[in-house]
Amino acid sequence: MYWYGDNILPKSLFDNFHKEMMNRFDPNRRDAFDLNDKNCIRIRAGEVPKDDYMNVATIMGSKSLPEVITIVKKYLTEDLNFVNPEPHGTWFQYMSNKQSIGKHYDNANVAGKSTDQSFSSFLYMHQTWEDNWGGELCFNSGAFLPKSNRLVVYSRDEQHWVNEIKHKLDDYQRMFVAIAWGTDCGHPTWTPQ
Repeated sequence: MYWYGDNILPKSLFDNFHKEMMNRFDPNRRDAFDLNDKNCIRIRAGEVPKDDYMNVATIMGSKSLPEVITIVKKYLTEDLNFVNPEPHGTWFQYMSNKQSIGKHYDNANVAGKSTDQSFSSFLYMHQTWEDNWGGELCFNSGAFLPKSNRLVVYSRDEQHWVNEIKHKLDDYQRMFVAIAWGTDCGHPTWTPQ
């Protein structure tokens, strides 16, 4: 199951958070990871203690992150009918021109929750994205362009991949904040897009 929504963050928060993420970007980082031989840079905070978003924000160098997590959590609860969604892992991810990620599954379970209680969310934080730039987040039955300020939520047992980025701007990053969520319910009552 997957779902998306646009314009999740207010513009001023989006702009501030975007700047913070760009300040953390370093193409020479040593904590890059590799999926199908395509390097991506990932800044990871690890586990999120219950409602302790400030600690995660400090690790990730973002004053805006607690507010962003709170807004996404509210969205999951009010718009998608998740029951008690709790974040359990957060990271920033950056991808450059010509990069892609092959088919894979996320580690299915989050914080001891069952597979049907475990979800991921991506909130795209680059300023703009053109339709012909590629970089789509793909599932077996659909794909999403990484549009600015777009939130994509999906069950962690969904196979997914990222198509090659084709924008030819070597210094422009496709970037998002990712959050792994555990819930107290099975798949919520929202209708997949």
